[in-house]
Amino acid sequence: MEREFQSLESYNEKTNSFEASQYSGRQRDGNIRDNGRVEEWIEQFKVDTEKNGLGISVEPITLLFEDLSFMRYDEDMKEGTSIFSNIMGYARPRNMLALMGGSKGSKSTLLKCLAGRAPSMGSLEGSLQAKCWDKVPAYSRLISYVEKLDAHQPYLSVRETLHFSAALRLSQTISSVNRHIHVELVLDQLDLLPYSNQLVGSLRDATGKTFEIAKKITIAVELAANPSILFLEEPLSGLDSRGTASILNVLSQVSNSGRVIIATLAHPNARTLDFFDLALILTHEGQQVYFGPIGPDCSDLLGYFLSVTKVPYDSMRASPVGFVMATLGVGIKKRATPPINFAGAYPS
Repeated sequence: MEREFQSLESYNEKTNSFEASQYSGRQRDGNIRDNGRVEEWIEQFKVDTEKNGLGISVEPITLLFEDLSFMRYDEDMKEGTSIFSNIMGYARPRNMLALMGGSKGSKSTLLKCLAGRAPSMGSLEGSLQAKCWDKVPAYSRLISYVEKLDAHQPYLSVRETLHFSAALRLSQTISSVNRHIHVELVLDQLDLLPYSNQLVGSLRDATGKTFEIAKKITIAVELAANPSILFLEEPLSGLDSRGTASILNVLSQVSNSGRVIIATLAHPNARTLDFFDLALILTHEGQQVYFGPIGPDCSDLLGYFLSVTKVPYDSMRASPVGFVMATLGVGIKKRATPPINFAGAYPS
């Protein structure tokens, strides 16, 4: 199997370049080499790896959190500052949870706390459980955290970057063959096979997809560790509509593989939220005002806020997400303090 993967790219001494075999994936224009045989081979390869037990299975994990509160303590302040308080919810396998609203730092701080990365200049209280057990040191091996900033070693190829991550973070009980298979499947899942042998620092794309590719590499590096829960900090920031759709499709596939997806989103639209199953929304003060299903075209989310506000929704004036965010006073446009205490109304 190792020889098979190593032969995916053959070196041509005359042209001083690497030539991709028929199994090297899609061309940059999106067409499949060899009349679609590559795509058929990849699907058959996935079936064979599952049948023979060569793939790395994903351990299903349910994350439960209750009464989470975080206080930040600064050196020049006598009392702490509440970043968020009394947050509760859950995230199950094959589900995507969106963290929305809040102040500039409350969402990212909550995401870090859920990932076991609570800032040192603060105090976290509450219950955080994985698989109905209290959080243990092994929890760090079940999760991966995708930073907002894409930073990679420029002198490694994309494939080498993933192999390095997998070698460091996967269990030593996993054979090198299985590790190689896992890396190739991750490259295919994120449509990175056409770029797999290029140096990360030299990636340029004539279609303007360089930033999108960087995002995919960042996600792929974390998936190389085979996490059960994937945390993402603003994964759609800086992307155009095409890049956003591409990343959302990737995250949907990752979720369908049995993983939990938890991501912070800034000003998402209804089309973006259609990819997510659950939403957790914070006020500007870091209090929870909603946790639950989003529904098709944000129907469940919108229905809840309409029942609280008793105000008819005019679809001609604002999108569903814009209406909710403006009602809470955390939308793009600056609004006055909402007259209704949504944080107090939510628990009832």
